Amino acid sequence: MILDVVYNHLGPEGNYLSAFGPYFQSKYKTPWGDALNYDGEWSDEVRRYFLENARQWLEEFHFDGLRLDAVHAIFDTSARPFLEDLSRMKDDLQERTGRPLYLIAESDANDSRILMTPEEGGHGMDAHWADDLHHTIHALVTGEREGYYADYGKIEQLANAYEDGVVFDGEYSEFRHRSHGRPYDGVSRTRLVVCSQNHDQIGNRAEGDRLIKLAGPEKARLAAACVFLTQNLPLMYMGEEFAEDSPFLYFVDHTDKNLLEAVRKGRREEFGSFKWQGEPPDPGSFETFERSKLKWEKVDSAQGQSFMSYYRQLIELSKWIRREKLFEQGNVTTKLLAKGRVLEVNGHTSRSHVQLFLSFSSETEKVQPDWGVEKLEIALNSSEDGFFGGTTSKGTIDLKPFSALVLRKG
Repeated sequence: MILDVVYNHLGPEGNYLSAFGPYFQSKYKTPWGDALNYDGEWSDEVRRYFLENARQWLEEFHFDGLRLDAVHAIFDTSARPFLEDLSRMKDDLQERTGRPLYLIAESDANDSRILMTPEEGGHGMDAHWADDLHHTIHALVTGEREGYYADYGKIEQLANAYEDGVVFDGEYSEFRHRSHGRPYDGVSRTRLVVCSQNHDQIGNRAEGDRLIKLAGPEKARLAAACVFLTQNLPLMYMGEEFAEDSPFLYFVDHTDKNLLEAVRKGRREEFGSFKWQGEPPDPGSFETFERSKLKWEKVDSAQGQSFMSYYRQLIELSKWIRREKLFEQGNVTTKLLAKGRVLEVNGHTSRSHVQLFLSFSSETEKVQPDWGVEKLEIALNSSEDGFFGGTTSKGTIDLKPFSALVLRKG
């Protein structure tokens, strides 16, 4: 059980910490107002407050780990950053209790130092969210190129994510107008948390659109394959495993009318870099909340059961790939096929082999499995009923539009 904690800002309503001490400082700004005081005057006790909060969740409430919201908005220029102190506290607690504990950071910085140990000059996090894969997949299956998606949408970038862990590891970003990221050499890919959709990526859209609503079921299955069939740690968003298509809209329950109006205005301004049309749903409306609920009856539908079966198979393959370290750095190679519309990914160790074909083509393409590998079998075909291909005679295989095909040995 992982608890989501927010140590970069506090909500604007019912927030009275500033009346009790120097918990905030004005020299930094966050999207939510003044930054918390991690490195200014009288910051020692502020840091201790949040360290003790984290310790309490892990030790007294027995959570297995914490997911840290937007650590790039924890502004801290001190010689020993708060995240390092948090990591050391977690390590001490882990040794004292004998329980494995985890710190998972959300960050869009593509900074491998987040995962390095303090002795290596890093922050000591166990894992962090890696958005590059999501952005690449989303742009490929939806065709969107507005906002931060302007940097993405090339199948070569998907190959980069397989080989390098991230897409931007020092390259120039058109969206940011600067170079972005640093290499992840030597970092296990299992420490990068990836997804095809999550609460932020859906909830921060004007209409809260899920991927299946934007791109359809075939592309949604392909996107899921791109997430699960990596060495990374896959994250599912609630309902995607049974093809939920209800929106997840941004909703609040503020009682301050001026604050609520400021939120409404901020939502409209936030979508300035996107080309979404119309007025976003009112975040203060109870109907907005009601529309965001899961439709549990979808589980028992034919499509829901089909997706559930597919996700079970993806999970089994995902565990096998990570266990065998097939897509770790040094074990993985990629190749573009069909004039750049299909990505072939090969992972191999001394005892196991996997060959993955990911088609972003609108046409059926022929692919050539590596039949030279002994006992290579078709483990998954996202375009077939039951999603199993079984065995087949040697030769080429028809790869249906927007589908994933997995062959494996071991």
